[in-house]
Amino acid sequence: MMIRRIFKPVLMILCVLLVSLGGCAGTPPSKFYMLEPISHGSAPPGTVTLDQAVSIGLGPVTLPDYLDRSQIVTRTDQNTVQLAEFDRWAEPLSSNISRTLAENLVLLLQNDSIVQYPWPGSIDVTYQVLVDVYRFDGILGEKALLEVQWSILGKKGKRALQLKRSTFVEPAGGTTFGALVAAQSRTLENLSREIASALQGLTREGVPE
Repeated sequence: MMIRRIFKPVLMILCVLLVSLGGCAGTPPSKFYMLEPISHGSAPPGTVTLDQAVSIGLGPVTLPDYLDRSQIVTRTDQNTVQLAEFDRWAEPLSSNISRTLAENLVLLLQNDSIVQYPWPGSIDVTYQVLVDVYRFDGILGEKALLEVQWSILGKKGKRALQLKRSTFVEPAGGTTFGALVAAQSRTLENLSREIASALQGLTREGVPE
């Protein structure tokens, strides 16, 4: 009887441990994603150019709180979001967006004088591009959506030269998070082309710094 009394709780503890280990073994590994800049083949040289004497300061790039997290955010409808527990950004999203935009602009404008916020005080930028992201999510298997307000400042950030609110939608092209992130990268490409065109227009018109 004594052995049976001792054995029963020990058996229960072993069962709990086995269930816990089984649960851990069944947990899928997390996947980490990065946004991709434009490939060189997608931006033929000379389509949009900017004088090398013109320097661009990009940022800050701001995000709403619901996006400022490691989990990738998707929507099931207009007012409902989901956080992907095992599909995450490999770095802070604002940093990833900023670097992707900067690389895109370098390629689109054929200009290496593009710096990300915060830049050293010794760098005197000609124009500053501010980017306020309102939405950057999507629906798995359907689309990616970017809604953003961006502006271009001159006179060392003291004069607003352009202000625009833009929305870009790209088909997901697949049902995976990888496909969604690729579509989100394409929305940033569209935004980059719009900003590049505006910067080229400002320099062509000779708008004062």
